[in-house]
Amino acid sequence: MDITSKLGITVLISSHILSEIELLADEIGIISQGKLIKELTKEELGEQSTKSVIIEVDNIGLAEDMMIKNGYVKDSDFKVDNNEIILLTDIDSRSKINESFVKNGIQVNELHLKEENLEEYFMRLINEGI
Repeated sequence: MDITSKLGITVLISSHILSEIELLADEIGIISQGKLIKELTKEELGEQSTKSVIIEVDNIGLAEDMMIKNGYVKDSDFKVDNNEIILLTDIDSRSKINESFVKNGIQVNELHLKEENLEEYFMRLINEGI
């Protein structure tokens, strides 16, 4: 049992170091220009955060063509950064994509799911003007 529950108290922390807040807080309030723009629990942060599948392959061009041809993505659903394809999706399709790449002779060097952290979520909110 944590100290806040045990003692029945609330601890308020104000910080610009969002990585620490993400580790410590159960509930998060986001303030921009002196106004509370969002209040959410850690669970809600996980639900509202964007997810991406990061795929590192040996042949980016072939991988892009295969993903579009097989209907896994549209042009707007992914971006390419160096040797990585960043697939913007809330659906975890890693095993299906990996299987297709292997069947088509595309070597997959890395494949993982990345979830937006609190700092990235904050920046997205601010950039969207919420």
